Amino acid sequence: MKQSAATQRRGNAPRLLHNAKISFTEHNNGAHLILDTRLGFVDFWPGTGKWKTRETSSRTGYGLPNLFELLE
Repeated sequence: MKQSAATQRRGNAPRLLHNAKISFTEHNNGAHLILDTRLGFVDFWPGTGKWKTRETSSRTGYGLPNLFELLE
């Protein structure tokens, strides 16, 4: 049976974050990741690709490429 796109993203996200040297903790069986970044904590939901920074002027977006760009 072919995996859904959301399942594939949940499976790939930890490896991509590890390769980018971003530490994180997994919650809800990998459905929610909390990243520890230079901007502070970032909530990331790999199934949808949505992320949200916890800083005062919080920013939101979709996709790891966009998140990596923000963190550069």
